[in-house]
Amino acid sequence: MKKFLLMMLFIVCGYTAAMAGSDLKVVSGNAKFMKTAEGNAVLTFDWEGAKYDNREPLETKFTDLEHLKTVAWEGFSETFNEKSKNVKIVPDSERANAKYKFSMKVKNMDQYFKVMGFIPSNATKVWGTLTVIDLSTNTVIAVVEVNEVDGGANPSYDGTFSDCFEELAKQVTKLK
Repeated sequence: MKKFLLMMLFIVCGYTAAMAGSDLKVVSGNAKFMKTAEGNAVLTFDWEGAKYDNREPLETKFTDLEHLKTVAWEGFSETFNEKSKNVKIVPDSERANAKYKFSMKVKNMDQYFKVMGFIPSNATKVWGTLTVIDLSTNTVIAVVEVNEVDGGANPSYDGTFSDCFEELAKQVTKLK
């Protein structure tokens, strides 16, 4: 019986590890740019045309979208700077010192209620395209497709936006 339970545990753990892939896919350019890149980067978000649940514009769903955009920028940049060794996100005011530009085109967002976990809470997912540009040559280094990055559960809407973009930043720093 012990052997059977141990075997089942290994199967479940193996399946979970195999299914825990990245929500990011480099569709063009250098997939290993994060391993070789060094310097500062500016981060911009393009929210134009973004939808909520692929149906309605984000502006109609979120009345405080401007505030949430700031929350998303702060969540991404803080986590990215903690996790990345060689590239740091700097404010747009320091663009002159930046070597790269990370441009995130948000296409779709969705919020749902996550019931799994200790405290059931709201969660946010994002879809879009992240383009990395070398500012010195104005060439595209990589285009990354963002497919349903889920930031986890948080009781506040600000927290769900922040968590979602923090998870996106973690995944970008791990690109291989």
